[in-house]
Amino acid sequence: IESNKIISGSEKAIYLYYCRYDLKVLKNQINIADNLTGIDLSQCISSAGQEGLVANNSIYAGDGLGTTLGILLSSSTYQNIYNNSVHISTSYTYDKAFEVYYASSINVVNNIFAITSKNGGGVAYYAPNTSTITTSNYNNLYTTGNYLAYWDAGNLKDLNALKTASGKDVNSVSVHPGFFPDTNLHSASYWLDNKGTVLTQVSQDIDGDLRSLSTPDIGSD
Repeated sequence: IESNKIISGSEKAIYLYYCRYDLKVLKNQINIADNLTGIDLSQCISSAGQEGLVANNSIYAGDGLGTTLGILLSSSTYQNIYNNSVHISTSYTYDKAFEVYYASSINVVNNIFAITSKNGGGVAYYAPNTSTITTSNYNNLYTTGNYLAYWDAGNLKDLNALKTASGKDVNSVSVHPGFFPDTNLHSASYWLDNKGTVLTQVSQDIDGDLRSLSTPDIGSD
């Protein structure tokens, strides 16, 4: 599923159920209403060497009152979540930019998971089962809510707390993503420039521009 522009007012923008092996969800621009999900992978089972790839997608959700999810993985294995930009700007405390549970061998690298709620806030990262995540690093995790992440049955206030609890995201940052306007997920933040790591599976960005071979940016652009 590649290079689509999706505006969704109900259910899920992209929903993959019971898919197998090297699925690819790439370079999609998604704008969803509140109480919806941008990308949902359910029971998508892959294997080492045939990992699924969700990369270079931008997902935006505007104001609303229902629970909104950017990227959701459930009961899935061997999925690479690389260089995505998720921005949720709703008003509900249960929003999640990224959620994963009952999964295994999930790699989460070079992503922007941001919530800039005006009246409440959710968590940027929700992982109640610690064994689901193999690698998580070089991400930008940001929220205006009270807690940045939920990890292993506990709310974590900030990035340092997440690093301590998980032992992951050592090179990650937590800064405002600098999207202007909110719906345009091309970051203007200096603090995200050259802060990613090279991933051979993601040589281009969402616009088809070549990524740096030494210090690529975090996010879809």
